[in-house]
Amino acid sequence: MNKPLASKLNVTPETNVFANAPAGLMHVFVHDYKLMASIGIHPHEKINKQSIIVSVDLSIEDNAVSSPGDVPQQISDVVCYENITNLISDLVELKHIDLVEQLAEEIAQLCLNLSRVTLARVKVAKPDAIETAGSVGVTIERFKTF
Repeated sequence: MNKPLASKLNVTPETNVFANAPAGLMHVFVHDYKLMASIGIHPHEKINKQSIIVSVDLSIEDNAVSSPGDVPQQISDVVCYENITNLISDLVELKHIDLVEQLAEEIAQLCLNLSRVTLARVKVAKPDAIETAGSVGVTIERFKTF
């Protein structure tokens, strides 16, 4: 008998899972994606783009767990990490964003709009914002309600 997919399971923020076979989940990620963005509240940040580093961890419904014959065979069958990077770069190219929290939230929502994505953790860091810090930023976690 087939196991239920994640959308049928009780996956909540407390579960804190990305890849989890019993829950029918796989993990797709983009870590340390570096790009330039117009981000920040200070006048100099509104004039000059600055380096940001984005990491995204997604929990995805894994059809192959319940049906081994459903292993993805084509790129259209997966949540593609290249598409995730394109979503991020398109978003930061569109406009100035005041807060890293705002950018992280918009990235999370874009990811959750993708088919089969159940959970998104997004980290946005500004490595050059504070001279004496390696980086500063925010990490958020959002989940899709069914």
